[in-house]
Amino acid sequence: MINRHYLFFYFFIYVLLCKVFFTNIRYFKNDKKLKNRRNFENDLWNNLNIIKNYYKRRFLQETKNNILHLKKHIKENHESQINILQWENKSNKENIYKRNEKDNIRLKKLIISFKDHNNFLSLRIFKNKFIHILSYCGNVKKLDYINFYLYDFFKELSETHLKTCLHILKSKMINIEMDYKIKNIEVKTINTSEKIMNEPFYSHSKKLCDMFKLNNNSNFKFFLNKKCNMTNILDGYDVIQVKEAIALARPYELNDVNVCIVDTGIDHNHDDLKENIIEIKKIKRNMEKSDTSSSDIDSSMDKHGHGTFIAGIIAGNSQNNKGIKGISKKAKLIICKALNDNNTGYISDILECFNFCAKKKAKIINASFASTTNHLSLFNALMKLQEKNILVITSSGNCSVSKSKNSFQQCNLDIKKLYPSAYSSELNNLISVSNMLQHPNGNIILSPDSCYSNNYVHLAAPGRNIRSTLPYNKYAVSSGSSFSAAIITGFASLVLSINSELTYIEVIEKFKNSIIPSKSFKNKVKWGGFINAYNLIKSTTESLKQN
Repeated sequence: MINRHYLFFYFFIYVLLCKVFFTNIRYFKNDKKLKNRRNFENDLWNNLNIIKNYYKRRFLQETKNNILHLKKHIKENHESQINILQWENKSNKENIYKRNEKDNIRLKKLIISFKDHNNFLSLRIFKNKFIHILSYCGNVKKLDYINFYLYDFFKELSETHLKTCLHILKSKMINIEMDYKIKNIEVKTINTSEKIMNEPFYSHSKKLCDMFKLNNNSNFKFFLNKKCNMTNILDGYDVIQVKEAIALARPYELNDVNVCIVDTGIDHNHDDLKENIIEIKKIKRNMEKSDTSSSDIDSSMDKHGHGTFIAGIIAGNSQNNKGIKGISKKAKLIICKALNDNNTGYISDILECFNFCAKKKAKIINASFASTTNHLSLFNALMKLQEKNILVITSSGNCSVSKSKNSFQQCNLDIKKLYPSAYSSELNNLISVSNMLQHPNGNIILSPDSCYSNNYVHLAAPGRNIRSTLPYNKYAVSSGSSFSAAIITGFASLVLSINSELTYIEVIEKFKNSIIPSKSFKNKVKWGGFINAYNLIKSTTESLKQN
């Protein structure tokens, strides 16, 4: 820790100089003396800056020698606990300090979090001093609700300052990651005047490492030219009893439920959605030069269509029976755009959205995106959401459909992991959902293009031929595990609208107890079956009556 005498001496000099300025200013009678006073003042301020820089260097030297976090009252076992956690950050530090050149680092955003420490006071002091020094080299943005810091280096930064800040970023007290880019994905536009894009299947090729993308494998199959008058789920899926569940729930839906959608934004002017939207967050991205052509860097408007489609499934609220009716009429939508119209964004955008969801008191977060890379920041952010009793629902992902042997491996998350789904084995607040379909003969099976795992995926839900909303007051039919996740999000909102006192653990338990076992899902999903919506709502209303 910096000696307190340094700070006292610095303050003493500052007060003394101020005293000299204001005591003698009344004796300056003419311009010549005023000019002399300015020169005198500049000299004194230069001396003051020398003093300030001296103590700044002392602080950096102490940081180098680990004085900041090696307090006399910290026991030796505390230090050993810190070293145990060091392996988690090792690969990330190697990426920053060895593999990446300094010029590249300067253009990137960093994601910083502080490791837990047994001495809270010592950690707080270290945080304040650490962030203060970093502010000399760039902009620091704190995400208060998930305990992360986003850091941008100044564009014009001397080599000396850069080396200094990179040096203190080596501290054992922090986790640090590069802000990986959500890269552009090749998409095809549909034959329509609007900009609605195709979403290709998920591939595990090496070119797609370190990126997020939407979990949806097919385009919007066709547009509906006339108004709709039904729930989102099309004919079929009678076995899950969706209509019966919604009819049973209607008299008991008394509580608003904040549902946060982290996606491509939303058409906030859509007739079936605008009444249920309560908050919209615009992410101002720190785009690289190659991204400056994007038209929606600072806009929440969804021109892709995926986010608007998700919103309609969860909370479509058509008036006068002329449009889409979603599953949960009491769902109040919190919208955060993490992906732009070209499926491009950054992990920092995801973290900012999670922080925004927590700030706005969301009970449920729908997160239909995936990455082949395990990001420590993403896992820790989800852990913070768990501590805040927030349920997160994600899709298992989609895979290519082919007769090759590799097709099986791409679909099996036990072999090829996707995140955040693969975190479900370590987090209690995360539900991962696969896409199922119903044959004309009535058989329910896993969709051939849906990822699965009896370790990481909990259940299956309808995701084939789903009807929902699109931007510009349009409607369409589409398929994908993203929409299966949205259906589960809708029913989770329905459960909480009936009983708002339930914790995420109790909600998950009700889902688990409402599963219909099936041989088709025995080794494909953790709970061995698919959701029966009527059993879910019946269980919720009965428990409410008992209480």
